[in-house]
Order: sequence, then C-alpha cells, then structure tokens
Amino acid sequence: MEGHADRLVQEGHRYLDQGVPSKAFQTWEKANLLYRKMGNDEGVMGTLVNQSIAQQMLGKNFNACWSLIIALDIEASICRDRPEEINKEELFLKLDKLPATPVVVAALQNLGIVSRNMSMLDQGEQLLEYAMRRSRKLDSSIVGDLKLSLANIHHANWSMIQDRYRLTSEPAIKSGLLKQSLAAGELTFSELQSLFDGPKKLSVNAKLNWLQFYQQLQGWIVVDGKQTELVALEQKVQPFVGDVVTELEIAQFDPEFFTPIEAIYGRLKIADNLLRLHKYQALPEGLETEPLTAAFQLAKKSHAEAKQIENSRAEALSLILIGKFYAYSGQDQHAQGAFRRAQNIGISTFASDAVYQSAWELAKLQRKHGNREDALKSYENAIAALEEVRGNLLSINHSLQQTFHEDVEPVYEEYLQMLVTSPEPDFEKALNVSRTLQVVTLENYLQCGKLAFEALEAQPNLPTVFNFLSLGDKVGVVVRHNGTLHSYTADRQIVELNAARLQRILQSTNLSQMDSEAFLPYAKVLYKALIEPGEHLIGADNRLIIVEDGVINGASVGLLHDGTSYLLEKYKISNSLGSQAVSQSGRATLKTLVAGVADTSPAARSLDLPSLPEVGQEELAISAALGDSRTSKLMDKSFTAENLQQKLPKYSILHIATHGKFSSNPAETYLLSWEDRLRVGEFDRLIRSGVTDSSSGLDLLFLSACETAKGDSRSQLGLAGLATQAGAKNAIASLWRVESESTSVLAGEFYRHVASGASYAEALQKAQLMLKNSEHYSHPYFWAPFLLLGSS
Repeated sequence: MEGHADRLVQEGHRYLDQGVPSKAFQTWEKANLLYRKMGNDEGVMGTLVNQSIAQQMLGKNFNACWSLIIALDIEASICRDRPEEINKEELFLKLDKLPATPVVVAALQNLGIVSRNMSMLDQGEQLLEYAMRRSRKLDSSIVGDLKLSLANIHHANWSMIQDRYRLTSEPAIKSGLLKQSLAAGELTFSELQSLFDGPKKLSVNAKLNWLQFYQQLQGWIVVDGKQTELVALEQKVQPFVGDVVTELEIAQFDPEFFTPIEAIYGRLKIADNLLRLHKYQALPEGLETEPLTAAFQLAKKSHAEAKQIENSRAEALSLILIGKFYAYSGQDQHAQGAFRRAQNIGISTFASDAVYQSAWELAKLQRKHGNREDALKSYENAIAALEEVRGNLLSINHSLQQTFHEDVEPVYEEYLQMLVTSPEPDFEKALNVSRTLQVVTLENYLQCGKLAFEALEAQPNLPTVFNFLSLGDKVGVVVRHNGTLHSYTADRQIVELNAARLQRILQSTNLSQMDSEAFLPYAKVLYKALIEPGEHLIGADNRLIIVEDGVINGASVGLLHDGTSYLLEKYKISNSLGSQAVSQSGRATLKTLVAGVADTSPAARSLDLPSLPEVGQEELAISAALGDSRTSKLMDKSFTAENLQQKLPKYSILHIATHGKFSSNPAETYLLSWEDRLRVGEFDRLIRSGVTDSSSGLDLLFLSACETAKGDSRSQLGLAGLATQAGAKNAIASLWRVESESTSVLAGEFYRHVASGASYAEALQKAQLMLKNSEHYSHPYFWAPFLLLGSS
C-alpha cells in the first residue's frame, strides 16, 4: 500500500510538471487517503502540502489555506481576513511542537504564500519569518526559497501601495504613499539582489522577479510621471538592469532544476517583461543582444516546448505573446493569425483565460483597422470568456503575474467605449457591461467567488435611473425612464475637477465651521453637467437612482444644486452599482438590532479614537421610533462579534453606531466592536453563518458614525463590500462622522417614517430635510453625509 501511495505522489508531480494541476490534485488526494489508512503522518502532511500547491495554481487560495491548516493542525481562523486577532504567540507555541522537518517548513512556507495571495501580507510575513527560524538546520536551498517568498511579500506590499496611490486624490496622502513606496521598493530590490548569487534555480527566479518589479516601477513612472521617490528608486537599481537582462536572456532553465512547465512560463515571463520595458523605453543601451529580438525568440521557444509536452494552455499563452510581438512591430496580419490560433486552442481545451486574452488582443487590432463589427464580436467573446473564470480573476495566468487593473478592467472599459461610440450606440448592452464591471470590481475587492446579483431593470416599479459612465475624455450619462434609454455626455475633466474640489471641502476637518455655501460653485457645475440635461425625465414620484463608477469621487449626489435648491430637496435619492444583491424575500418585518459603542472601548483606544457619547441617544431614539418590541440592542461591552453572530438571524435591520471607515483598500475598511476591528470578510463569517434557509437575511444595514477614507475616489467600494458581505439588500452610511446629537435625531426620524410605511429613500430624504430645515442643524455638515446604497 505504501509503495502505491509513493507512486501516486510521483505521478502527481508529473502532472504538475506538465502544467495540469487539477489531475495532480486528484492524484495526491488518492495518495493522502492511502497514507491515512496506514497511519503515515508525514505522508499525510506531505500530500496535503502538495494539494495546496495544486490548489494555488488553480486559483483556489482559500481551499489551499484549508489544506495547510489541516496539515499543521492549527486554527481555521488563520485563513480568515482578521489575522491581527490571531494569538500569534499561542500559534507559534503550538507550531514549536512540530519537528523542524522539510515537510513542516514547506507547509509553513506555503501558508505564508497563500496568505500573500489572499492579501494578508502581515500574516504571510510573520509565517515566513517563523519558517526561516525553524529551517536553520535544514538545507540552505530551503532557506533561500523562504527568502524569495519573503521578498515576494514585500513586492506585494509595494504593489498595494501603488494601487492606493492611484485611488486617492489627496496630495498629502499621495506624498506619504510615495515615501512608503520608496522604502518598500528598496527593501524588495535588495532582498531579491541578495539571492542573485544563490543556487541556480533560486538565482534565476530572483532575477525573474527583480525584472518583473523593475518593469512595474517603470509602468508607474509612465502613468504618473517622474515623482521624486520613484526616480530615486529607479536610479538605485538601474546599474543592475543590463546584467539582469543579459543573464536572463541566456538562462538555460536546466531540466535538472526546472520542470518543463516552469521553463516555459519562465521564458514567457522574461519575454513579456522585456516587451513591456521596450514599450516604456526603459531598457539600457549597449546590450549584447537586441532585447526585443531575444525576447521574441524566447516566446517562440516556449511555444515549441509547449507543443512538445502537449500542454495546450501553455501553447495558447505562448501564441498570445508571439502575437503581441508581431503587433508591436507592425505585423498585424501575423499578429491576428497568432491570436486566432491561440483562441481556437483555448476554446477547444476550455482554457477560458487564454480565450479572453486572445479575443481581447484581436479586438484591439480589429478596432485599430476600423473593423468595428469584428471588434465588437471579439470584445464580446473576451467578456464571455472572462465570465467563465469570474471568481478567480486574480489568479488568471498567475505565471505571467497579470493584475486586475491592467489586464482585466480595460477589457470591459474598451468594450463599453466602443458600444457607446458606435454610429448606432447600443446603450442597453453598454449598461449591462458597466454593471458587470462594477460587480467584477467588487468581487476583486472582496477576493471572493462569483456574487449573485440581479439587474436593476429586472425589478418592478423601477424609478428613473441616471447612469454615469467613464468614456475616455467624456462622461456618458444614460437615463433609463419607463423602459426607454436617453443619453448625453459631459466633459470628464470638468466633472472630475469639480468633484475633487467638492470632495476636498466635504472631507475638511473644519467643515462645520465653513460657510454653508462654500461648495455651491462646484455643486452647481456638477448639476448642470450631469443632471440638468436629463432632469425632465424624472418621474412624478420624484424617485431617483444614481449609478456611478467613481466619476464624482463618491461625493453625495444630494448636494448637487440647481441654483435654487439641492437635489435632495427635490428627489428621493438612492445609489447603486447598477445591480443589487438577490434577496430571498421582501421586507417582512421591522425587527431591528441596534449595536453600538458609546464609551471609550479597547478597540477605539488602540486607534486613539474618542468615545461617542451621542450613540446612547441614538439607540434611545430608534427604540422610541420603532417601539421596544421591535428593537433589541448590543451596546458597549455586549457588542462583540460572538453576540452579533448569535442575535442577528432574528432581525431584518441591523443598525450599527460605532467608529468605522470605508476605503477602496479592504484592509482599511472596518467597523469597531467593543474589543475588535470587524473587517469586510469577517462580516461574511459572522452574519451569513447565522442565517438559515428560513431566514430572509438583512434588508437594511445602517452604519452611522463612520467615514470614508480621505481622498479615496472609490471608497464606495468599501460600503458596497460591507453590505455585500453582510448579505444586505440596502445600506445607509455616513460619509463623514458627525460629532453631534444630530445623527440620533436623524436616525429617530428615519425609523419613524419607515415604521409609517415609507421607503428607505423617502424616509432618509424626510429625515435629512428635517435636519436641514431645523434651527441648529441646517449646515450641510449635519444632514448631507448620509448615502443610501440600494433601491428599496
């Protein structure tokens, strides 16, 4: 039996070497069962580690994490996204009891890698550093591999800083992020360079990752200009570029050290990065070999080797890269031939990632040559293929390290632009594409599987919907009214400039002391550009849904002004992603759970945040509006994750009054319970785990005392993420924290109208107008921050 299990392990490695991780996983699963029957603990652990590697290659990072916690016999919480709450001392004491064998260290290393893939970078770093301490007496090659994994963690941290830089418009925050990028970049480059003289395989992999990092740095410089910190980092590493490029061009990928599939993907990675660097004009002069020629030969060699080992996916990806070289050198016919061959191989072998990439490249060429109908069809094929792999977009073509913002998002954006700029624009299809992009972006943000959403237009009694679309130098506005579509455009530069100025005022720390009309000039420009041309279409019910993708930087639409009154004064406004989470039932009950923290809690103290004494008044106001029979509370010390999980299934409304923040960075989106930070992913565990088939789920999640990340144009993603993970059909949140009893007044008024049968949009409008028309709370600081996401 043991011999059969050992043979299965080797067979699994052969499948993995050939680039077939699904078969490798199945084979190791069989071996694992045999080792269990024999009581061979090391065999069980080894096959679980192997299974996790296959699962990573398949993009199933949570499953990989689960395999590893079983192997190491540790708590499942390590796989959740609240790593700061894991007792690391207790964890490492338990791990200390395991022998420092190669298989244990491999399990720890892969757990660190999986943590990186799941964006838990601090946890990944701690696990890898612990693994290094445990590996001191083992082979030096194991230590080297751990160092490379640690460098990759720091590389991922640098990439996260880059993403945050792109999403913020606040100069001070941008400046701070650039300083962080310099420190993180220097660390990553130095760690990778320290491995250049290591064993053959380690040295080549370190240089591959170094070149990838240098290419990404150049890409950042191309997009955002020669910022001081980026130039400083560039100057520190430029002396090494020539040697790294030359050494990688001639790298042999010796079969003694590299499997065939590793060699193929390694050469493709070199070729891809050299092509991108050539486009950026960032390669040094005087290289022994012309880099573009060398890169093309590497791509062709990869293609030949992929055919030889009969790996169809690798063959298709090689052809895509060959096609890119042809297109870059102006040989468009050859390029189209390569892309079509790749697409056919992808279709015949169900390699959807290869299909989407080849179809996208074809679409760009067809568009270039004015073949509009062919281009539209190719974009459609690319989108359809992406739909097949949704839920694992981050793992698509992991060997070439694609990113969502560079290699997925543009497919939707380019297709969208073609649809609306055609001689006969297809706005219906354009809205479908825009909606899908919003959902895919949310899935990418949450790093979750495919989310279940239904289109707004599928809902009965739909209000007038204004859709704002980013279209190159224009903002497209598509208005849906009574089943028909109307469209017009606005100048994007004017819209974004005024939206940024408006947001800067709204996020000012002294907003409440500013002139209440300080932002009116910007609010009027935005109204005139985005609302006025289509305002006549708004129905007699005065209901309005706004769908926007960051065009107005997350500013409150209700603040837009027509010269006489705010939009909020005229319409019942809600916001949407263009779709809505599929609900199990309509609103059947007003049973409300109020959770909040009024006193200074341990969680707030750790972040140097003040107490919120007005929260107690808020809870009393809600109870008074709905009645004690409809409300229950978890206040101060009783507001814990465990209590929330136990009580919530009985309620359809959850009102949370505590410190919180919404950000386009999931790590910075959270709510504070008494002791803990509740992050986005934790809501999924806490709330959904308590919801049974007979539960209707949350109809409304109301978050007060929260704020958006300063200067973050996509912070609405954070709110949408929390609402989605909570399973809420609708969400209301404050965009900035109001230090006043006005929030308790608004909450009481809101629930009073809801109890009387008003929709959430109408109830919120009436509550806001009540504050606006009051003596003490007429300043927009008090009534303007509240945003409704949903359509009920």
